[in-house]
Amino acid sequence: MRTIISLPLAGLFVFLAGFNPWIMLTGRGRSPRSRRLLTHAHRICGYTFIALFAIFCYFMLLRVRGSSDELSPRIILHMALAFALAPLLLAKVIVVRYQKAAWGVLIALGLSIFVTAFTLVTLNVSVHYLRNAAPHKVPFSISLRVVAAVIIAAIVALLTRHRQTKSTANTANVSAKEPPDRESTNQLEL
Repeated sequence: MRTIISLPLAGLFVFLAGFNPWIMLTGRGRSPRSRRLLTHAHRICGYTFIALFAIFCYFMLLRVRGSSDELSPRIILHMALAFALAPLLLAKVIVVRYQKAAWGVLIALGLSIFVTAFTLVTLNVSVHYLRNAAPHKVPFSISLRVVAAVIIAAIVALLTRHRQTKSTANTANVSAKEPPDRESTNQLEL
C-alpha cells in the first residue's frame, strides 16, 4: 500500500479508535432518540474500524511474506500490537453482543483498543516522518513556537477548567437558594 494512501487511512483508523469511546462516554445521559443515534454512529464507526484493521493486516502481512531476513524489532513490536488488538476487538464485539449491561468492561475494552491503535499507528508514522526529516539542526524560532504553543494550550485548558468549575459552583448556589416547590413542601408536611 502506498504511503499517500496508508497515512490518511491510518489517521482515520486512530480517529475512529478515539471517537468511539468518546461517543459512548459523552452520550449516555441524553434523550432516548439521541442515544439511539449515537449508538448507531458508534456501531458504524466500529465496523469501519474493524474493516480498516483487516485491510491493514492483509497488506502488512503481504509486506513481510517470504522475507528470509530476521524482522527488525520495530516491525516485531508493530506486529505484536496488531496481534494484541485482534483479541481486544473480538472481546469487545462478544461483550457488546451478549453482555450489554457490562459498561465498565466495554469502556475498558474501548479505551484499550484506542491506546493500542494509537501506539500501533504513531510508532510507524513517527519513524516515517523522522526518517524523512532533514538531518540539520532545527531553527531556534521553530522550537520557540512549539514551546509557546504548548504553554498557550496549557493556559487555555486551565482557564477553561476554572470557568467550568466557577459556573458549576454558581449553578449549585442558585439551586440551593431556590425555595422548594409546592409538592416537596406538601410531602414534608405529611
